[in-house]
Amino acid sequence: MAATEFTVTLSLSAGLGIALLAFILLCLGQGQRFSGGGLLAFMCFPGILFIALTVLTFSDDSGLYTRTRGTPHAAQVEQLTYLTGFLGRTNRVRVDTDKGVFVLGSDVRVPRTGAIYIVKRQRDWGHAERTFLCLDATQARCWAERESGE
Repeated sequence: MAATEFTVTLSLSAGLGIALLAFILLCLGQGQRFSGGGLLAFMCFPGILFIALTVLTFSDDSGLYTRTRGTPHAAQVEQLTYLTGFLGRTNRVRVDTDKGVFVLGSDVRVPRTGAIYIVKRQRDWGHAERTFLCLDATQARCWAERESGE
C-alpha cells in the first residue's frame, strides 16, 4: 500500500465514521425513529469501522516508508538461513552479510550470493527508521527487516 492510498483511505473512513456516528447520535438524541437513511447509516457504521481497522493494520506496510535517510550501503550476501516457525512452516529468512545480520519475512526473494544494498527509510509523518535490503541502488525492489514484535 502506498502512502497516498493509506492517507486517503484512512481519512475517508475516519471522516465517514465520524459523520455516521454524529448522524446516529443526533437521531437518537431527538427521539426520532430511524428512517430509511438512518437505518442505512446505522448498518454502514460497522463496515466503515472495519475498513478503518483494516487500513490501520497496514500502517506498518513497507510502502509507507518513503523518506530515505542517508545513502545506500553496498553489502555482500554471505548466507541465507530459513528459520522455521509454527508447525515447521518457514516464516523468516536470516540474511548474513558482511555488514551485519538481517531477519526478513519468508516471502522475500533475496539472492543467495551477490551484492545488495542496505537502506534506512522513514515514514513521512515521522516514527523510527527502518532498515531495508534492496536489490539494486535505485531502490526499486526492497524488503523491510522484520521488527522484534512482528
